[in-house]
Amino acid sequence: MTDGASSERARGARRLRGLATKVGPYLLTAIVVAAILRRYSLGEIVGAMARGHAWALFPIALAFAIIHMLIVSAWDTVVLTSVLGGPRYYDVARVKSGCAVLQSIGYLFNQGAYGTWIARSTGSGVRVAVGLILFTAGSDLAAGSLVATVTIALGRVPVGDLLRFGAPTLFASVMLLLLGQPREPFAETTLAERPGVLRVFRAVPRGRGAVQLFGRILNVVAIILAVWVAANAFGMPLPLRAAFMYVPIIMLVGSLPVNVLGFGPVQGAWLLFTEWVPGPQILAFSIVWNVALLVANLVRGGAFVPRILREVAAGTQPQSARVV
Repeated sequence: MTDGASSERARGARRLRGLATKVGPYLLTAIVVAAILRRYSLGEIVGAMARGHAWALFPIALAFAIIHMLIVSAWDTVVLTSVLGGPRYYDVARVKSGCAVLQSIGYLFNQGAYGTWIARSTGSGVRVAVGLILFTAGSDLAAGSLVATVTIALGRVPVGDLLRFGAPTLFASVMLLLLGQPREPFAETTLAERPGVLRVFRAVPRGRGAVQLFGRILNVVAIILAVWVAANAFGMPLPLRAAFMYVPIIMLVGSLPVNVLGFGPVQGAWLLFTEWVPGPQILAFSIVWNVALLVANLVRGGAFVPRILREVAAGTQPQSARVV
């Protein structure tokens, strides 16, 4: 009786946690939107959209989406090939593009779809795929945290202690986890026999790990420049210095699992720019820019989705992808 009651309580707690995970981001987004609309009226934001050059953002977003995917796929390929011996760069680029579409239409989270493809197409299995995804996602987080740390320090950005001390702490913690582990390359055993997240981390040589991390810092710079170009095209004269100061912080907030398709607390982070730009205008730009990026993702990766779904369903293993 007692064991049954304990099991039922445990199941209830799991259901509650699952519900909180699903509903939490939407609830927090609604709270942030309500708080913003108390300060800035919807009419002000819509008016700022109408006055801005919204259509100018869509070709910029498409060009950025293509260039950024070509860059970031290179660093993912460095990590994957160091452990699996594959897949090819082209396969990584097309799958990441297609999985971004799946995220946009709500089929799966981007990383979930990408990880499923790695597990099924390379035969490496779910746990190894999870380790690889965590390594690449952690590298992106470390790069963003490092750039945010530097910009906060050099630009004397007026942020709270949570970001001022949290960004460097996050960078150091993630770097210790990714590259501080003793290296343990796969040699006489397969990934399937000895899986595990930390083992996957140890399988990435430190040299390759450092190279791809530097590359992801370049990704952050590319994002900053894209936002700066798009803002000025929108008709919002944003100084480049301001973009370098605040975009890394916005990226850091946007990486948290509390935003819904790029909307949520990240909109509050955009208001850091109000020193240079009126609040309604920066909110209008952030909304249009996010929509433009969503459309660009659909255009960039839509053609790859059918093939990705077929590969996941079939569990094929391309010759370019092998388990060492």
